[in-house]
Amino acid sequence: MKKTHQMLLFIFLIFSVNIAFSKGVVSVRGYFKKNGTYVPPHYRSSPDGNFYNNWSTKGNKNPYTEKEGTKNNNYNSNYQNHEKKLSGYEPNSFNKNNTPKELEIEKNKITNTKNHLDFNDNKKSNIVNEEYLFWLNKSNESLNNKNWTEAIRTSSVAIELNKNIGDAYVNRSWAYIEKGFLDKAINDCDNAIKLESSSFLSAINNKGLALYRQGKIDDAVINYRIACDKGLDISCQNFKEIFGYFPNEEKNIFMNESIKFFNQKNYVKSIEYSEKVLSIDSSNSEAYSNICGSYAFLNKLNDAKIACEKAIKIDPNFSMSYNNNGFIFEVDKNFNEAILFYEMGCNLGNSLACENKNRLSIN
Repeated sequence: MKKTHQMLLFIFLIFSVNIAFSKGVVSVRGYFKKNGTYVPPHYRSSPDGNFYNNWSTKGNKNPYTEKEGTKNNNYNSNYQNHEKKLSGYEPNSFNKNNTPKELEIEKNKITNTKNHLDFNDNKKSNIVNEEYLFWLNKSNESLNNKNWTEAIRTSSVAIELNKNIGDAYVNRSWAYIEKGFLDKAINDCDNAIKLESSSFLSAINNKGLALYRQGKIDDAVINYRIACDKGLDISCQNFKEIFGYFPNEEKNIFMNESIKFFNQKNYVKSIEYSEKVLSIDSSNSEAYSNICGSYAFLNKLNDAKIACEKAIKIDPNFSMSYNNNGFIFEVDKNFNEAILFYEMGCNLGNSLACENKNRLSIN
């Protein structure tokens, strides 16, 4: 009986060691598949090069889905080396003559290690406790089923278990949005953003959605733009839903509008859209050049000169800036200076500057 008891403790010890040292979990950010299916944030076993420390290995089980592992290792001869690396103990290194008390001490050491790894709430870590993951996955299932109330409940439980991981806050924010609790959703998003976890971008996107439903369009757009610029596709899509184009298309659209209004002699509108370009790209010489030409036609020559000087400073090879600067001097009846700048633009290949130089030279 004593021998049987010792064997059971030995088995328990090996099992405990495996638990204690295989809790490394990698957080995977939610994403959309090519077919449009949304995969919520989840966790997988942390890759460490150890075949036996993997949920898909035969004899192991995914503790969150209950799915049995199916993969076999072709290198069974290395089992003990793998096992030692995994647990820190040789599988057969326990002395069978150890008393139950001695074995219990070893078990306590392992249990303490497990507690240290899994329940250190004072450090942000990829190692999370099993109970938190259980409730987080429950909230994921509720979101997929659009059971918003249950998603709020299960996310709340997960948050109480670990307030240092953002995923549960993000899940609950989504559910709050769908239930109309927009201030609560924004608060959850802010908490997730502060934690800077893997769900950081999703939190920014969800905050944008909550702000949008509050009618705060400008604030929503700021959040969508930030998340989109950092690579979150759904935020790019949300941005497009508002404006009809993606953020990375915006600058070219504004520039084309500026040129269109300039050609229509609507110089005020041309300036307006060029300034929108500069709000995105403050070093855009073409936008400054358009502003320069527009101010010149509005006879605001000082403003025109400032804009043209900035355009030339940013890009000394942008020919239209020299042409527009020449036009300022022509309007001011300083024809020699006008011809000089027209010639500079012409030498850079600007046909309009060549025509203007020749026109003034003949006169």
